[in-house]
Amino acid sequence: MEITIPKQLAALSHPKQLELFRLLVRHYPNAVAAGQIAKALSLRANTATVCLTTLKQE
Repeated sequence: MEITIPKQLAALSHPKQLELFRLLVRHYPNAVAAGQIAKALSLRANTATVCLTTLKQE
């Protein structure tokens, strides 16, 4: 079975999305609210939401 992961890696190529992924991994299995993510990464709430959506889709 061949596994390809280029889309997942592409999503993590953006610095803020990689920071977001690392933040989520550090807090796993606990949930992190979008507002907390935005504050921790110095992002606007809607930008954090877009990053979360992108990571979720990939």
